[in-house]
Amino acid sequence: MAKTIYLDHDVFVRLRRDERPGLAGHIAAFKQEEFLFTYSPAHLEEIAVIIREVQDQTEAEKRVAESIAILSQTTGNWEFLPAEHNQGPSRLIQEDPRICMSRVLDGYELTLAAEENERSLMSMKSAAAFEEVYGELGADVKAEPGVPLFERRRAEDEINVLAVNNLAPENLFTDSKVLAGLGVKLWNYNYEWNLDTLPKGAELLASHKTRETVVNLVFAYLEQIGYRADSFDKFRSRMHDVSHAIYAAAANVVVTGDGRYLMRLRAAHRFLGLPTLPLSLDEFMAASPDDVNERMKQT
Repeated sequence: MAKTIYLDHDVFVRLRRDERPGLAGHIAAFKQEEFLFTYSPAHLEEIAVIIREVQDQTEAEKRVAESIAILSQTTGNWEFLPAEHNQGPSRLIQEDPRICMSRVLDGYELTLAAEENERSLMSMKSAAAFEEVYGELGADVKAEPGVPLFERRRAEDEINVLAVNNLAPENLFTDSKVLAGLGVKLWNYNYEWNLDTLPKGAELLASHKTRETVVNLVFAYLEQIGYRADSFDKFRSRMHDVSHAIYAAAANVVVTGDGRYLMRLRAAHRFLGLPTLPLSLDEFMAASPDDVNERMKQT
């Protein structure tokens, strides 16, 4: 059975721009050794942003077409999708990315609503961000002491950002204060789980819907404690990062060129007992198929 590799969106961007010499050939070498490269709706969500950000419509259409072509050529149209009727594991099917893009665009109001929700949630990163977001809504609201900014939650949980960021991903959730803070988050937000009952490993692989909820929760907590976190203005990128993390967990390997995201991915996957091997783009480029096979055995 072919082993699956999930490439982060930034890797496909490098392919399209030909920014990484040898990348296309390296991917081809892995394909010859029965590795299957995959995509997901999260890739098309990111490609769709081009339509909004590039003012010249002709140029936007050209970039979208090129991006979809690279996606199709690299993956052979193999795609991870949610479970049918939200019951069961992720599905791996062959589908032209243009069909997936059509669904994304048809329901784009949901994407825009999700972005606004994400921006609101991430406004808790600072008083300035909070007041900016709520000011745009016409609310004269200040970040008074009762507003649960992330820094205030960290203070309540006795979590020091500098100390946390000195922890390796595999050690993050062995820290007693980090783990206790997650327990508080589970309790505060009325999740049906606690630290002892939180689904992990095989349970998450058996249910795409459950994995979606749990991975979202853990990544939101990583933002709260400031672990390798990005700035507030990257809220949209963070939203897509989480989507990729959910789909990538169905693959054997995930490759990203984003160092901060890689650390969050490794921390979340290790804590949740997900067997996917996260690699940096440099690690992937330096590895042979045999190397990756050996590392997969160790996860």
